[in-house]
Amino acid sequence: MHLRPLLLSLLFSACVATASQAEVRLSPQEARSAAAHYLAGGQPVAARQIANGLLIRDPQDLNALLILSVAERNLGNFKAASKAGKKAWSVAVTDSQKYNAALVVAQALASDGSHTFAQIWLRRAAQTAPSEAEKNIAIRDLQYVRSQNPWSMDFRFSLRPSSNINNGSNSDVVIIGGLPLIISGRNKPLSGMGLVVGGRVEYEKPLSKSKTLRFGGDIETRQYKLSEEAISIAPDAKGSDYAFSSFKLYAAYDFAAPSSMNAHSFEASVGRYRYGGEPLSNLIWLKYSLLHRQESGSILQFSLFTEANSRLDDHARDTGRVLAVIQQRRATESGGIFSWNITASTTNLIGDPKFGRASDLANDAIGGGISYTWAKPFFSATTSLSLQYDGQVFEKSRYTQGEKRVDHLGVATLSMFFDDFEYYGFAPVLDFSYARKYSNAALFSADGFGLGLGFRSSF
Repeated sequence: MHLRPLLLSLLFSACVATASQAEVRLSPQEARSAAAHYLAGGQPVAARQIANGLLIRDPQDLNALLILSVAERNLGNFKAASKAGKKAWSVAVTDSQKYNAALVVAQALASDGSHTFAQIWLRRAAQTAPSEAEKNIAIRDLQYVRSQNPWSMDFRFSLRPSSNINNGSNSDVVIIGGLPLIISGRNKPLSGMGLVVGGRVEYEKPLSKSKTLRFGGDIETRQYKLSEEAISIAPDAKGSDYAFSSFKLYAAYDFAAPSSMNAHSFEASVGRYRYGGEPLSNLIWLKYSLLHRQESGSILQFSLFTEANSRLDDHARDTGRVLAVIQQRRATESGGIFSWNITASTTNLIGDPKFGRASDLANDAIGGGISYTWAKPFFSATTSLSLQYDGQVFEKSRYTQGEKRVDHLGVATLSMFFDDFEYYGFAPVLDFSYARKYSNAALFSADGFGLGLGFRSSF
């Protein structure tokens, strides 16, 4: 990890006294200069001795603490180096002082193998950097430490108000068994506020230069609060009825030939869904991915998923699904990023098919989408627009009078990332979305507007 010089290494004009020479007395500033001189000259023991002497005089001598931290690190005493750097942080006043203190702590932690905590201190350094150049040094060091860390973590948090949190139908009447039924209450769109909190942790174990094992877990919860309008439509409903959470554990094996443009990945996962506060299903996933880096710089990826969904509320609704996805991401001549995807899937019942309600689960689906991120910011935000279509065909449905049920879903999302407003490397993301679903089974026709406010790392 590269560290900016913290103190000017002044050449000390007086020679160091030997045992036969007279004692040399130094002012505090001369002592600091001498310590910095020894440190730059590869003599950390002498630098440490002078720094400790200065700290006897003044335990809050910032420069002495910085010199002591670097000297202890160079001597392999990483915990002592970290302790001295943290003390320097506590007494630092200016941004420049805090920046230097955060860097020496990060360097000591990284040398001690504490890469995760080193990244936290490098975010502090980036936040307090007195100039853009020094901030870039902290960001570069953070990216290097991250690449050396076998552990990776990310956290998700967003507020998501929506006009239709329950995917309620926008139709007024539905025909079931030849009889018209009025749609009301819980089956109508209910507006409210959503809170999404989640996180992922992963451990990476390199087996060779081209082979890696990964183990990890992912958890997410979505909680809702109904609006006053929604409560008036469905007085017996409450936000917790639509709460959803997921948990997944996975193991993956990645490999690529050293000279190949292709990277392969196999992943196996197990997980559980909960809905409305109750266990909903246990799942098993198997996934294969092929990533091809093209000479033009674009990335083409093919993925194949298989999923087994064991319903805990009713095993007659158990399903198996196979999904194929192909997608590409490339830079445009104007500097933007364009991507597209095509998906195809089939879902079949693996439970008891005689139970009528399960017939609306088996389907074939195809979809596709495009996304573009502009190179130039709009209103100080990196802006992207995505359009996605998904179509599903259900061979049997009790809602379509013997006909196939056909659903068409379109989603448009505008995302704005305000990286100029970052704090400790995290900046707000604002999403606007509109979803419209048309179905020849009126109960499943729906639409809704959504808004999301979250945060994302800017480096």
